[in-house]
Amino acid sequence: MSVLPILSALALASGCAANWATTQPATGEPLSAEWKSTFRQGTTPIDEQDFYRIAGDRESYDQIAHERVKGMVVNRIGVVLAIAGIASLVAGATIDTKAYPGVVFMPIGGIMAYWGIYTAERRPHISIDHAQQAADRYNARVAR
Repeated sequence: MSVLPILSALALASGCAANWATTQPATGEPLSAEWKSTFRQGTTPIDEQDFYRIAGDRESYDQIAHERVKGMVVNRIGVVLAIAGIASLVAGATIDTKAYPGVVFMPIGGIMAYWGIYTAERRPHISIDHAQQAADRYNARVAR
């Protein structure tokens, strides 16, 4: 059995990462962060990046944005490499030439695509303790 279909499926199933921040408006409701990486404004779940923007923690907001962009870039480069590897393997098989670049590019691309999504989607990007401290500072400011 060839590993080509398995590696192809891995590369293509990894898809592309996206940015999840929604620019949720601040409502004045208290912020909270739970151990399960659920960030809330009042009872409404919100994105981690939005949580820090609302809390006024610009450094944490920027850190998450940077990690997500980095993950998306790595993901897209990986997808391109995986597709190039698959094309090289297909071309090598049909033209009866050596397809060594495909053997290298396809798995590296698949791993990069997966790692990029993992980096972009990982939650929490910053510790829950830090999030709760940011929430406490915000809640104290809003309560005044």
